[in-house]
Amino acid sequence: MTKAEAVRAMFTRIAGRYDLMNSVMTGGRHHAWRRIAARAVAGAPAGLALDLATGTGDLALAVRTAAPGRIVVGADFSEAMLRHARRKLATRGERGVPLLAADALALPFSDKTFACVTSAFLLRNPSAKKDVWEDMKVVLRLLAEDEP
Repeated sequence: MTKAEAVRAMFTRIAGRYDLMNSVMTGGRHHAWRRIAARAVAGAPAGLALDLATGTGDLALAVRTAAPGRIVVGADFSEAMLRHARRKLATRGERGVPLLAADALALPFSDKTFACVTSAFLLRNPSAKKDVWEDMKVVLRLLAEDEP
């Protein structure tokens, strides 16, 4: 089993307890971190936002709350996490957060698609962190435009 497969399997196992686990592991501070990140994104240039490794969708929802007109695409490589995110979005009547299965190391988006990218806890997991940064940079509209 590869590291990515092991990480996906772990998130599949814990998806139903993920929100509770984050609350316990951070002492509830993740709510404040999420609000701070969402406010920062609200000031980003207009356009699509990508919440990478969206998990159960909490950061994507926070971004929508801080910037209600912005569409936030939530992407995660765990279908189990996305199922929980879909339920959460449906419960809140949220329609501005499309969700899709995607691996952070192989993003299925065209270059310069997004005005901003968020992620709450992605970088604690991938084995190739440099590749994740490079993939994020490619799909970001502003950084990609700065390249020669």
